[in-house]
Amino acid sequence: MEPLWNPRKAVPDSEAIIARFSELSGSVRSHVSCKIDQPYGTQPRQSFDIFLPQGRLAGLHIFIHGGFWMSRDKSVFSFLAASYIDKQWAFAIPNFPLMPSTRLTEMIGSVKKACKTIWDEYGASGGSIPWTISGHSSGAHLVVRAILGDAESAIPRPASIILLSGAYDLRAVQESEVNEVLKLSNEEVTKECALQQSCYFLPAKVRLYVGGREPLSWIEQSNRLAKHLQNSGYSSLEPLSLAGHDHFSILEPLAQPQSELGQNVLNVT
Repeated sequence: MEPLWNPRKAVPDSEAIIARFSELSGSVRSHVSCKIDQPYGTQPRQSFDIFLPQGRLAGLHIFIHGGFWMSRDKSVFSFLAASYIDKQWAFAIPNFPLMPSTRLTEMIGSVKKACKTIWDEYGASGGSIPWTISGHSSGAHLVVRAILGDAESAIPRPASIILLSGAYDLRAVQESEVNEVLKLSNEEVTKECALQQSCYFLPAKVRLYVGGREPLSWIEQSNRLAKHLQNSGYSSLEPLSLAGHDHFSILEPLAQPQSELGQNVLNVT
């Protein structure tokens, strides 16, 4: 089951895809207005990049990257921002401390802190604008715990939450070979598993997406989260399958505001 559950093994060319994303992202950073490595805390990796349009903001989006809680960097994902700038949306991508040097609860706290700092500095100052958030893979898990798992928030609630190919089943992670690095404890799994802990009902549109080419064992995690959210009061949340996409290429439609996925980022009414 390990090769099917682990997306890096299920997508043999995953590192080539990430390398292409990195190349595109470097080009974006050199051609658009952006502020790089803005601090939101004092710990290593507590910083964010933000991409800004000229003139008045129409909205703010925050993207939480994946990497099995132990890898990847915000610089890989700058390419997602370019087309949103054309729509007068700011696009922010935070880094956060990674496991195993930090623990999962602390990582979730960093995501909350990043969102608050980004909102305070760019959302609140932009007047009455909506903000939305998305997360991919382990980043989707972090969004669920930081946003849907937070009973009280220091900032306005997001208008839309987009969860892409999320890794929600921490028990399966604990039983996989990646736990040799993560070292998830039973306490952490119980406390921070998105499928076990409460999800609070928010007046936000929540959308779940999976790649049509992903293993069924991976898709099942999103199906289980959808049922968990429905028990918390959300309406029908059957994950939407994007034909032809795997665990990594599913990010490509997010970079396209004209796509159905992109429209769910921008359509906040």
